[in-house]
Amino acid sequence: MALTKRTARLVVLIDDNEIDNMIHKALLQRKQFAQNIFSFVNSVEALAAIKKLTEKVDSSTEFPDYIFLDIGMPVMDGLSFLDEYEKLDQELLKECKLIILTSSIAPEGKKESLKRESVAGYISKPLTEEALSALFNGPLSTT
Repeated sequence: MALTKRTARLVVLIDDNEIDNMIHKALLQRKQFAQNIFSFVNSVEALAAIKKLTEKVDSSTEFPDYIFLDIGMPVMDGLSFLDEYEKLDQELLKECKLIILTSSIAPEGKKESLKRESVAGYISKPLTEEALSALFNGPLSTT
């Protein structure tokens, strides 16, 4: 698979499963998808880090290009994360593709997340080369 568009500056993985984060990070690195990849197992910490980026002088060049977010997490689930995330600077949010990346099969979670303006797509785990290709080269399947 050849990724044809530019490499992302920053990708953030948010998933309470460390192994999933490691596997997804390895795929992103192998495919040279991003210059920098940060992973979080706690969505509260991820949100705090993202908010901190919005406070920087040149936040538009340091805000993530992509965020991959799991839905089912303890402390703050993905939908609650979206509630807080969507309160951030709307101009920055337009520059970021937030992708739900989850193993959740609950149709209501998928339906609710895809109603959100901040959500660019929905991918069932695991992240695959085909899904990455769709991110770069066309519409993202919501399977």
